[in-house]
Amino acid sequence: MSTNAYSVSEETQIALLLCCVFGKESRDKAKPLSPGEYNRLLLWLNGLGFSPAQIQQREVRAQLPPSVLAGITDLRLDTLLSRHSELTTGLEQWQESEIWVLGQTDATYPQRLLARLGKATPSLLFGVGEQRLLDGGGLAVVGSRDADESALEFTRKIASACAQENIQIVSGGARGIDREAMLSGLDAGSCAVGVLADSLGKEAFADRYRTPLEQGRLTLVTPFRPDVGFNIGNAMGRNKCIYALADWSLVVSAAVAEGGTWAGAVEDLRYNWTPLFVRDGADIAAGNQRLMEMGALSLTFDSGDVTGTLRETLELAKFRKRSRRPAQTNLFASPDDADEC
Repeated sequence: MSTNAYSVSEETQIALLLCCVFGKESRDKAKPLSPGEYNRLLLWLNGLGFSPAQIQQREVRAQLPPSVLAGITDLRLDTLLSRHSELTTGLEQWQESEIWVLGQTDATYPQRLLARLGKATPSLLFGVGEQRLLDGGGLAVVGSRDADESALEFTRKIASACAQENIQIVSGGARGIDREAMLSGLDAGSCAVGVLADSLGKEAFADRYRTPLEQGRLTLVTPFRPDVGFNIGNAMGRNKCIYALADWSLVVSAAVAEGGTWAGAVEDLRYNWTPLFVRDGADIAAGNQRLMEMGALSLTFDSGDVTGTLRETLELAKFRKRSRRPAQTNLFASPDDADEC
């Protein structure tokens, strides 16, 4: 087992060996474990009092029931666990790029993911920036890559309000609403967590993120290998992490039944990871209206007197019951004036 000075625990090195693809490996290599397979294995190991590292021992494997080892053969495990040189090379490359890696057994692995995602919890997280921000909660702000100016302006106002009230922004970092929310919040002085679907190694060096990373106000994280390129499956798969890391969520713009924004919002409504708000108004996207019909809370700006705060408005959602006809929530209305669902 590697003793790389990058301080990756033995348990996380085991997770890397079992779950990670290193570089351009031969297709003849064993297929890494999926998060579901790894979490199933980890659950039983913990229940039997074994550490993840003990999966290397055949006498330990012999105690696991067939239901746990379904599709996980001794040959597959042995092949994955033998990739020590690939692991060492990977750790060295990530260290050079100041990329850290967390496994579920690490103390700084975000507890929000473990508590909310269960068997869907990512086996590994790669990131740059302050790990402490991962459990800082905040408002997840998501939306279309091709949002119009009114949606972008709404996003900037929300990000500014978050900064004023010390609410962290959580988003996906993609072009459009996600990136606008993060950058506007950072410019206004708030902290942000960006859950990326691809290219962490490249984004870590982008000029737009350099200063907030150096200041400890930004964390970029991904459940995928740092050099992986974009694909739709990963973009969809990382949505659950955005919601699970937040206290509340806000969809600024969404198309009906298409795209990652819609898929992530529907998942949040289904699993109730966070109270889900949707931007409301005269010029909203059709997907926004449909999400409200499905139970999301509407959120608007009012030009009248500012008598409430963003935090008060969002907190009020915790006491609401979802219905097919959700109440309208006015961002700048007094919380006492809000209608019950």
